Amino acid sequence: MINETVLIRLADDDVGDRLIFEEACSEIKIRTVVKTVNSGIQLMEWLNEENNPLPYILFLDLNMPPKNGLECLKEIRSNARLKDIFVAIYSTSDNEKDMEDTFNQGANIYI
Repeated sequence: MINETVLIRLADDDVGDRLIFEEACSEIKIRTVVKTVNSGIQLMEWLNEENNPLPYILFLDLNMPPKNGLECLKEIRSNARLKDIFVAIYSTSDNEKDMEDTFNQGANIYI
C-alpha cells in the first residue's frame, strides 16, 4: 500500500469537526483522499452506490442525527460488500456501554 492512495471516509454532523479532520489528514505522510458526509443517511447512500470505491477506513461519529454511528455500523457489518471496511467509532462519550455496544456490533476501534 506504500504507493497507493488511501481513501478515508468521515461521517460527522459537525462541520467544524469535519474541517479539523480533513486538515489533520492532510498532514499525515501517506497519500490520502478524504471524503466527508454530514449524516449517517448520506454515508449509507454513498456506501450502497456500487460504483463508489469503498474506503480503506471509515470514521463514524457515534452521536449524529438522524442515523447515528452505531446504526450505520450495524448496516455496514450486515452487508456482504461493506462488512470488511475498517471502522473507527469516535465520540466524546466515555460511557462504557457505548464502547461495548460498538465493539459488539463490529467496530475495529473506539476513539
